[in-house]
Amino acid sequence: MIYIKESKNASLILKRVKGEPKLLLPLAYNLADTANVTGLSTRTLRRLVKRGLLHPSRASHRLIFSRGSIEKFLAETTTH
Repeated sequence: MIYIKESKNASLILKRVKGEPKLLLPLAYNLADTANVTGLSTRTLRRLVKRGLLHPSRASHRLIFSRGSIEKFLAETTTH
């Protein structure tokens, strides 16, 4: 997980998270952490990436998923 440390923008991020305790939430998750957060298997996450439904960062050799891309995926695929 990637955390913000000692940042001027940390207070802005905390203000945007309503109803959450005052703690720094991770900005991005690795594949295993994303599986834990979403309740999906790593195999399913890899399939979603291959289908273009979930967009990881390709900055490193590992799949890194931003909190925003996870939230966007969940919002777009949720049925009411």
